[in-house]
Amino acid sequence: MKKLKLYMIKKSETHSVFHIEKNESFLEYFREFLHKLGFKKHITAIELLKLLGDSDDNYSAKKYSNKLYQDKYFYFENEKFKIDVFFGKEVVIVSIFTPSNNQNKITKLMMKFCE
Repeated sequence: MKKLKLYMIKKSETHSVFHIEKNESFLEYFREFLHKLGFKKHITAIELLKLLGDSDDNYSAKKYSNKLYQDKYFYFENEKFKIDVFFGKEVVIVSIFTPSNNQNKITKLMMKFCE
């Protein structure tokens, strides 16, 4: 798959914000990103894919569309990260909070999926 466009990065000591191209590939890339940060793939699939239908079985009853994922908000949390994801009209905004300075790790990992 082609890498997603990264439009903006804003970082502080414990917070990173990414503005990323919105398309169907984002869902798969973002699930992999979360997995690398210690989130369980099955749980992220249920949450991110629920708009497409029966996400419990990774089955899509509906076809992905940017409109279906417009003005939608998702939240993920584990022991190290709190992540907000907002699907806007044309971009996805990913906001990541962490109690320690993990910004370089997060940015490096995000850049595996973005250009």
